[in-house]
Amino acid sequence: MSQQLLFNVGDVGTVVLRDIIFVGVNVSPSLFEVDIRTGSDVSPIIRTNVADGELFHLELRQVMPPSSSLLFSTNHVTGWSVQVTGYVFDV
Repeated sequence: MSQQLLFNVGDVGTVVLRDIIFVGVNVSPSLFEVDIRTGSDVSPIIRTNVADGELFHLELRQVMPPSSSLLFSTNHVTGWSVQVTGYVFDV
């Protein structure tokens, strides 16, 4: 599995994940996994197979813990696209 760091959450403010969209191109099936890492703890959000050219859309309202990271993994190094939307509230 190829793992990518999508972003790190700072220790100020609140981050809420809203949508994760994944498309695999010319790679079938694509194993797709998203995790939240806080320190040494890893919490899975989703793990699923996505067919070639299929769009997978996960709607969330997931609050990210302070100082956590969003990780993305797939069984293909190339041929995929992932988008994440959400909100950052500064306090």
